[in-house]
Amino acid sequence: LCEISGNYFQIDSSSGIKYGTQALELSEKLHYDFGVIIANAAIGKCYAIQNLLPQALRYFSDGLTMAKKLNKQENIAKLLLSIGNVYKVGNEYDKAIAYYKQAETAYQLAGIANRELVMNNIGNIYVMQKKFDSSLNYYFEAMRMELADRAQPQKLATHYSNIGASYIGLTKYDSALYYLFKALPLIKAAGNKRSAINTLNNIGRTYLAIASSNTINVSDSLKNNERNLAIALQYEKEALSICYELGNKDMQLFILTNISNIYAKQKKYKEALEYFNMYDVLKDSLNTESKIKEFAQVEAEFKVRTTSDSLKFENELKDAEIQRKKQERNGSVALISLAAAIGLLVINRQKLKHKQKTKLAEAEVKYTREKARQQLEDFTKNIQDKNELIEQFTIEIEKYQALPCSNELPEKDRSLKALQDSVIL
Repeated sequence: LCEISGNYFQIDSSSGIKYGTQALELSEKLHYDFGVIIANAAIGKCYAIQNLLPQALRYFSDGLTMAKKLNKQENIAKLLLSIGNVYKVGNEYDKAIAYYKQAETAYQLAGIANRELVMNNIGNIYVMQKKFDSSLNYYFEAMRMELADRAQPQKLATHYSNIGASYIGLTKYDSALYYLFKALPLIKAAGNKRSAINTLNNIGRTYLAIASSNTINVSDSLKNNERNLAIALQYEKEALSICYELGNKDMQLFILTNISNIYAKQKKYKEALEYFNMYDVLKDSLNTESKIKEFAQVEAEFKVRTTSDSLKFENELKDAEIQRKKQERNGSVALISLAAAIGLLVINRQKLKHKQKTKLAEAEVKYTREKARQQLEDFTKNIQDKNELIEQFTIEIEKYQALPCSNELPEKDRSLKALQDSVIL
């Protein structure tokens, strides 16, 4: 799975992340620590190519922590280089160089002659600082080391491409194109699409620079500016197409700017504005405040974890003593936990009893209130019935009083008076 993730690194970084994550989960499940190192490195590379620097730093840092634990110096060196590259892209050049130098030491401890890679990365820093003479010194030294050692085509291509980029900065355009065109076929043959983006973009911007400067310090074949702009557009669009394929948003910014400038030089202002707007939208989506905060948080976590791990490794020399104390502590903790559990059980039981009593009391109050309400309703109904009876009785008395013999009914009149007095209205 790690190998699959690494293969997808150059062609489909999202799939690379998916396979790398599967590899990481499986390695952690099987307690395969070396697999954890490789998986973290693979995932970090895929995030880096997407310009998701906080995520890249997180996975590189996790891989480095495990590599240090296993004392895998070669993997330590590679991950230190990767972290240095993250800081380089984030324009933190001093931190980047510090990590590159740590990587050089790790390669020496691993017995690997890979100093040219470190020098190449330091040269990249000088390019970003526009110190092109210094960068050329490092790039040529790296190239000489590679030629004297293995002379691998892909690594040579990287050195050629970097030398060409430095010559662009020095406005030595003939020399720049010479090295860039030496690099491009080697890079394409290796299928290294990420490096192809950089080299294609550098060729395009070289032709754009020549057309923009009207310099006389170029060969005759480079003095046709209309042709130079057409060639520049061709290479920049090829680079942009690969950027879209890989999801490399960081390089898209540079390329969109160059294409917009090319169209402006050709007086195709509609197309120039279109690509400038694409650049503007993409720029706003990158390096937001939340992303910067996330990067800072990951960096802080890495520093804390690095410090903690250093202390942990030192303490592992006293494993036996630590284990004994840990067992004693665990025994005490177990007793305290048991006592706490019993106490908690008693408290919970008391709470349960109290809760049951409360519910019973509430039910009793509810019953009493309901009974009182029912009695009140019955009493009220009785009063209403008596009132109706009085009304009927009153009507009957009035009827009899209207008769000639009404004076013979004193007893009923007294009964009515007694009944009225007995009713609470």
